[in-house]
Amino acid sequence: MRTETAKLVVIDLVAQEYERNKEQVANKTAKRLSQEFKQVKAIISEFADKDRAQTIDVLNDINARLPLLTAANYATIFRVEKLIESAEKNNH
Repeated sequence: MRTETAKLVVIDLVAQEYERNKEQVANKTAKRLSQEFKQVKAIISEFADKDRAQTIDVLNDINARLPLLTAANYATIFRVEKLIESAEKNNH
């Protein structure tokens, strides 16, 4: 069996910018998701007839789980940080 590996090479600027912006991106993502749920609920409230209440209940349930999605977002940030830490650094 033949295995192939890849080496991750990250320039310093990429690592620095990721570190500088990761928190802001995570916060914006959480706010965007919350805003999108509000928009969807407003559209359903305005235009849906059949099963409106049930659909709104499902959306409210999902919206209540947004903190879990935010936690998943931070888990992804942690994985990317580990990849950057293990990468070969390049100053170019």
